[in-house]
Amino acid sequence: MITITNVQLAELYMLYRNRKKAYKEMKSSSLESLNAYLSCEKNLQLVKLEMSRRGLTKKEMKDLYKEVQ
Repeated sequence: MITITNVQLAELYMLYRNRKKAYKEMKSSSLESLNAYLSCEKNLQLVKLEMSRRGLTKKEMKDLYKEVQ
């Protein structure tokens, strides 16, 4: 069983959040970019599910991410 720390979870959250935002702003109609957007959204939902399981909020994730940077 692989465990992930809260800091690693925060890094994943920010990574997928920023990618999703970038794909939204790109507004490309190609299937490749749509597929990338959907996979990014799916991964972000999984990260959010783990966050809720641990009782962490978006603000806490951002704060953890800023501490590491």
